Amino acid sequence: ASVEVGNLLRGPDLASLEPLSFSHDQHNLLAVEELLLIATASGVYYTEDLEAFSEANGSHGYFHALEKCGDLVLGHVISSKPVKISRDRGRSWEKVDIELPSPTTGTTGIACIGEGKAIYASSGVYLVDLENRKAEKLVEKIPMTRRVTILDKDL
Repeated sequence: ASVEVGNLLRGPDLASLEPLSFSHDQHNLLAVEELLLIATASGVYYTEDLEAFSEANGSHGYFHALEKCGDLVLGHVISSKPVKISRDRGRSWEKVDIELPSPTTGTTGIACIGEGKAIYASSGVYLVDLENRKAEKLVEKIPMTRRVTILDKDL
């Protein structure tokens, strides 16, 4: 379990959670094969054993969203180019060079809709082609989106 500010927690049930050595401003957790990814206020960390934690290369920034998308892992940071991808299960990250409205704190505004494609939303909604690094505006000028979830990925 993660907490906004404090230690990552582990245990067999909620009543038995105990703090681990990893302490940070934590926002999201995502299990990707053998790794646990942790989105934090300063980037993404990963662990295989809940004992040793490593900061992912290229993940610097206020990270909030984490989402599996085929062979990629998606995320976003507070930036004018917010979308980041990982091709190695979260160990390193690269910026998707597309200008989009920046998310704010507490938002999870990206969701996979198929191999290499995602919906990104903050103050507008965009279809993002991650491989070709293009975005199509679907809806503009909406209230800040807090969370995007795609229920039918066969859209």
